Amino acid sequence: MGLAGGITHVKKIAAIAESYHSAVVTHNYLGPVLTAAAVHLDASIPNFVTQEYTKRDEDEVHSMYRNSLKREGGYILTPDAPGIGVELDDWKLAGHPFISKELRNIPMRVDGSVGYSV
Repeated sequence: MGLAGGITHVKKIAAIAESYHSAVVTHNYLGPVLTAAAVHLDASIPNFVTQEYTKRDEDEVHSMYRNSLKREGGYILTPDAPGIGVELDDWKLAGHPFISKELRNIPMRVDGSVGYSV
């Protein structure tokens, strides 16, 4: 979802895949906010198979997200909180200063999108 245009675009991709009787496995590596968005998408498409999930989403570095998703018995339940179910803890967020993408050495395309290949 992070490289395919977000919820709306991935939902369109899933609809095209469904017309060809293909399943969808959402790939996630960008953190708990993207995981929450992906879980909501997964629950809304009929050809969803599995959600890739990294245990790093549960690390202390992501503790700034209240209501972040956790695995329960091999499943991630769709949250019933407003929005996508993620809320920022302002106190913990203050301990994580912003680092610009230039300092992180992230490859960027001319259009401003992330340049990692999939």
